[in-house]
Amino acid sequence: MGGIRTGVVCAVLTWSAWGVALPMGLSAQEGTVRGRITSEGRSVPDAQVAVLRPDGSTVRRTVSGAEGIYQVTLPAGNYDLVVTAFGYAEARASGVSLVSGGTATRDFDLAIEPFSIRGPSVSAGRRPQKALETAASISVVDVVDVETRHALSALDHVEGVPGIDVATQGIQARQVTTRGFNSIFGQRLTLLTDYRQASAPSLRVNLSQTIVPVDDDIERVEILRGPASALYGPAAADGVVHIITKSPFESQGTSVDLIAGGQSLFQGMFRHATTLSDQLALRVSGQYFRGEEWPVTPLESELVARDPVQERASGELRLDGRFGGTEAILNLGLFHGFRYVEQSTIGASQVEDWRVGHAQLRVANGRFFAQGYVNWNEAGDTYTLQTLSPIVDDSRLYAGQLQHGLELGGMASITYGLDFQRTDTRTGGTISGRNEDDDTIDEVGGYLQAEVPLADRLRLVGALRLDDHSRLPDPVWSPQIGLVATPDEGHSIRLTYNRAFTPPVPTDLTLDILAGSFDPLPFDLRARGVPLDGFAWSESCGGYCMQSPFAPAAPLPLDVTPFWPVVVEIMAAGGVDLSGIPAPGSDDVGTTLRSLNLGTGGFDLHDGAFETIDPLKPTLSNTWEIGYKGIIGDRVGIGADVYYTRRQDFRGELGVVTPNAFMDTADLAAYLAGFMPVEQAAALAAVIGGVNGNPDLTGIPLGTVVPDDPLSGSDVMLTYRNFGEIDLWGTDLSLEVVLNDRLTWTGTYSHISENFFSAEEIGEVLTLNAPRHKGFTSLMYRDRSGGLWGSIRARFVGGFRQIQGVWQGEVDSFYTIDAEVGAPIPGATGLSLSVAGRNLTNYEHQEFVGAPTIGRLLLVKAQYRH
Repeated sequence: MGGIRTGVVCAVLTWSAWGVALPMGLSAQEGTVRGRITSEGRSVPDAQVAVLRPDGSTVRRTVSGAEGIYQVTLPAGNYDLVVTAFGYAEARASGVSLVSGGTATRDFDLAIEPFSIRGPSVSAGRRPQKALETAASISVVDVVDVETRHALSALDHVEGVPGIDVATQGIQARQVTTRGFNSIFGQRLTLLTDYRQASAPSLRVNLSQTIVPVDDDIERVEILRGPASALYGPAAADGVVHIITKSPFESQGTSVDLIAGGQSLFQGMFRHATTLSDQLALRVSGQYFRGEEWPVTPLESELVARDPVQERASGELRLDGRFGGTEAILNLGLFHGFRYVEQSTIGASQVEDWRVGHAQLRVANGRFFAQGYVNWNEAGDTYTLQTLSPIVDDSRLYAGQLQHGLELGGMASITYGLDFQRTDTRTGGTISGRNEDDDTIDEVGGYLQAEVPLADRLRLVGALRLDDHSRLPDPVWSPQIGLVATPDEGHSIRLTYNRAFTPPVPTDLTLDILAGSFDPLPFDLRARGVPLDGFAWSESCGGYCMQSPFAPAAPLPLDVTPFWPVVVEIMAAGGVDLSGIPAPGSDDVGTTLRSLNLGTGGFDLHDGAFETIDPLKPTLSNTWEIGYKGIIGDRVGIGADVYYTRRQDFRGELGVVTPNAFMDTADLAAYLAGFMPVEQAAALAAVIGGVNGNPDLTGIPLGTVVPDDPLSGSDVMLTYRNFGEIDLWGTDLSLEVVLNDRLTWTGTYSHISENFFSAEEIGEVLTLNAPRHKGFTSLMYRDRSGGLWGSIRARFVGGFRQIQGVWQGEVDSFYTIDAEVGAPIPGATGLSLSVAGRNLTNYEHQEFVGAPTIGRLLLVKAQYRH
């Protein structure tokens, strides 16, 4: 790491010296362009001014100061100026002529443009486009919205966006997906920060706490709803959330934010951006967070109490270089989770000293884009609360991307590219267990996108992607096709078809971890991934075979009566003496199979079926969608999407697939009645044999029916499998009304036709872990000249059933009301103060099973900007 730091410093010093020396030699041939940027008589600070050559290439960029004044020194020549600022329409000045030693003045008066859908987007088509004109359902949260929200997580900024499900899992933990299919890990949605996957390498988990950029870094957040595999490949079947940060060239200055509030919360953030020369700019930022988690009911299987303190820190360095028309960006980031609790499908883990880092280099020149990055983990002293076993995760994700595009003389616009990523899972025999030496996964994808104008206001958009996964037998095709019509300025209608896929993530294939135990009985609960040849069942024991920890040498026939001495010993430990009762034979007491129910803790009667568990396949989604975006009279923005989706080959949640063998309760009661009163015999039989579905009378398991697999043993096995096909439809609606130049009202509503499917319908229970109905409304006040702002937001989320490994139950519907207000401190330049209230009515609720019960949270924020 020291070598990296030394190299960066040398590069900075070299380019800085070059950048100073060059202007000295050219100063006599240069001139100055300056001016003031205003809107309706008010200064517009932080407006970006791009200086272009007549061929459209960028020469220089600068940004307006607090009074809206900009200035840039240029070689003599002719230029075009382009001014952009969030909340305003783009402005241009063409043919600005500059002579040596001269000065040219160009002032700009920007028109207010309140709708972000007119602004830029790169996520919909992996290249710059106007959000209004994309062939996808996309929303953009702009910098103004980011700056006027007390966000404890970067994902707070997408709350209220139509089609987005945000589940608050703690004081800072969030889980996000689009259009249902939520989960503890959110693995069907691609989370990006500056084009880099922000998920954990081996688990592919979107952990909101580990997002490194601070709020003052964020330029905008783009949310792409629905399938995006045609361009983004794996893990984008349900969309993309892309956090895009500011370049230090256009966002120079220093900021410090301090937040304090309930739950003993403290958060500190800083940011500094500066230019080192005309070619280099540097940004450093960081944050520290500490708070006490809301109350939570732990699982009964957790062996020690949770630490209620949540504490973490992160930092990032970004170095931008601009050399002619080429831009190169180096980004280094580190997250350190000192302590907090993280949920997974097998239970909860106590995180201690978990570190997540990344290093990224990306280069762009016109339509050419290339990047390479590595994401890495170090799990520190993290351990599971169910077994107290350590979790080792030193995994790495190596990724590279190439993209280019070209224009075919106005006949078509082509974008094409290649993606590669390698997941190098390193878990020290914990998460991957006995698969530790065979768990590396390579994924390669290539894509081609074309936009063809069919008429003056009609475009055809198509894309095709091919992905190859080293652990899947066949490559996967992902096509996309759509029509986009723009019947009038500010209006667009699109009709699209997308085929998307979700491949198994590394843990689906290589998981091998102890998930719990039956202590004091010698059975373990083990979660396993599905091997390349799946799981099959042997009938070599005169029928199906079982294994038992009480006779571990070899597979056994399904007869538990030989273990009567074990039952006698176990009952004696509980104070019941059965030593005088002779051992029953298989003719006296039969064997019953029952499976552990993770939701109730009881054992349910096994249906007798033993289906082969096939190798995992990708989950496929076919989606047809029609959408409209429009702006009416520069005062009303409307968005409406209606979609229909057919999904097949779901990867189910972790579930028990190996039933346990018990003495048949009815047979045992009849047998014991020959040695004691009937009532006593029935009671003892219920304790030994168990009662179906009763968590208080589980019985004594004596064996486990396991697959014909060398790693099976007698563990109760949880694993995954593909199943079923479903059809559903939904709609996302949004309405934004600019009441005047200071007040804006927003409302969104989303509906999905079904969120629960029974085993009778599709072969296994499936829940979307998300509501059928959700709505959001807000009223925002912004005084652009005085700096005063305020908002009130209300959110309603319908109830739903959740099934996620050990986390099963009902999530009740809930609502929250939030309010915020902020203003500059008079006489204190650069200082402002704001207050916020989350869940003001103190409506206590859970947004996910197993998550803390959320109450009211009051926050105070002090900001310094220079």
